[in-house]
Amino acid sequence: MLQIINKKGTIGITVVMLVFCLLMSVAMSYHKTIQTETLIKNQSDYSDRALDAAFSGVNYAMALLQSDKRVFSGEKIYLISENSPENSETIRMDWINLSQDFDNYFDENRVNPKLPPYRFIVSCPSNATLNYKVEDSKTIIYIKSIGEYIRYEENEAGTGEEEIGRYRAQIIAKCLINSNTRTIILKSYKKGNLQKLDASGYPVDSTSYAGFFTLNANEIQGL
Repeated sequence: MLQIINKKGTIGITVVMLVFCLLMSVAMSYHKTIQTETLIKNQSDYSDRALDAAFSGVNYAMALLQSDKRVFSGEKIYLISENSPENSETIRMDWINLSQDFDNYFDENRVNPKLPPYRFIVSCPSNATLNYKVEDSKTIIYIKSIGEYIRYEENEAGTGEEEIGRYRAQIIAKCLINSNTRTIILKSYKKGNLQKLDASGYPVDSTSYAGFFTLNANEIQGL
């Protein structure tokens, strides 16, 4: 009789242990699932922030062109890079940084070596055939913008923050110039293939994609 009771007790303990292990497995699985979902959500959020910076670049370029009265008198004004050839119809562009308190400034004017978390670079590419083309009595211009979000975290020594990653997004926008109302309106946009940056941080030409400061017909398809 005692032996039967001992066997039942052993079986009971085994069942309890199995149930306990099952619950632990479910809990660990749930924990890992939540961790993965949070990581994916954060990565998506960082990419969205880079896209927001790219849109800021488009708005900046539109405002810059709209403030130039030559645009509404029929002149073609291009936004090009510091390294591009300059003439009377171009405005040189560089990376513009955006801090979270809405201050903005160019790279060469900053004192703090740490970049703000957001920045962008834009271009209104020079192309006499495609850019500033007239359709339905409206002049069309194309603007490219690369937005970048820089992520920082506290370093191990606890003495400050260090850069741990950069997220970039590139878009190309189609805008209309209305000379009667002297306004520039965003008509449509699409995400573009992100162009590589050189050691100085400037976009470089790619064999599969046009240069950031130039424009070809393939880029504007679908706009």
